[in-house]
Amino acid sequence: MSQMSQRTPSNTIPFLEAEELSCATADRVLFSDLSFALDRGSLASLRGANGSGKSCLLQSLCGVARQGVKTKGRVRWQGRAVPFEGLASETMLVGHNPPFLNSLSLLENLRFWARVFAPRDHEQTLPTCARWFALEDFWQAPLSRLSAGEQQRGALAMVALKPHARLWAVSEPEVSLDAQARQQLHSCLQDHLKRGGAAMIALHESLPESLQQKVGCNLMLSEAVSTP
Repeated sequence: MSQMSQRTPSNTIPFLEAEELSCATADRVLFSDLSFALDRGSLASLRGANGSGKSCLLQSLCGVARQGVKTKGRVRWQGRAVPFEGLASETMLVGHNPPFLNSLSLLENLRFWARVFAPRDHEQTLPTCARWFALEDFWQAPLSRLSAGEQQRGALAMVALKPHARLWAVSEPEVSLDAQARQQLHSCLQDHLKRGGAAMIALHESLPESLQQKVGCNLMLSEAVSTP
């Protein structure tokens, strides 16, 4: 089993560097021998078939690997070796299934997580969420009444709840989004990179030209296989 990996050429210490990463469950090797480097102000595009380990890679790099998933390898953050869980304070993970309760409104859900991620700044982060993804028109409604696109916009807005997070790890961000919401997402990513952050995005679709210019590494995970 092999993966394509691309190291970012740079004369400076990479923002994030990973060497010989592997991820496996009890009966499957999801990926192995994955190495890459990502600089400040750039993004990594992550592609692969369903089951190839894209979500597991993002979760592991954010220090929240699922139970039963074992990740190995070496990670350096700004040149300093750190354990996977050591990256949790520097990262923000947004996946397909945000930790929201359907019985609460989007605002209530976001307010709860704002207090978790940035208790001192939650009064400022909520307006940022609303502004970035134009949530005000529907965020008072129960989550269960929102369309798939509205729920996705609310999930993506969580990146604003942790303003000190320098690495965004986002899985399939454009799912269910209309053209205007996609433009809002691209604008938020551009602003994050301009501020010196970095992003790692699992996706199937193509990035717009403005973001393709920011790609520092392209990663392709192979299909999962059974362990011997």
